[in-house]
Amino acid sequence: MKHGRSAGFSLIEIAVAVSVIGFCAIALLMILSNSVNDTRSIRDETIALLLARNVRTLLLEPAWPLEKKPAPDGWRAQVFFDGNCAIAEAERATIRAELVAQGGPGFESVRAEAVRVIFIEIDSGRELGSYILQRQTRTQAEP
Repeated sequence: MKHGRSAGFSLIEIAVAVSVIGFCAIALLMILSNSVNDTRSIRDETIALLLARNVRTLLLEPAWPLEKKPAPDGWRAQVFFDGNCAIAEAERATIRAELVAQGGPGFESVRAEAVRVIFIEIDSGRELGSYILQRQTRTQAEP
């Protein structure tokens, strides 16, 4: 009868293999988690940029936004947007924009106005992005 080694793996070899597989699995899960967070961040930045472009276009209209509240050196307003970046009623909105305007330098007939816009996701309360937009306001009728 032979007393040799039997075929198979030792307990140490199995432990090393399981620990290597475990470390690889943890590394893959960390990479996946980071990519999900990066994707969410990029999505938020893209939505905020699209909304900022919409707001910048709307600010070309001197009377917009219609429901302004006086604030020190300017005004405040809230505007609501739906998932398609279009203005919506507060009940249907998914994003709230907080606008704060401050007057700036200018001449008698034209003044600069800086408008800080913060976009906030309504459900989570997360800030998607903030921008400072500038527009000209007319203080007198043009000749």
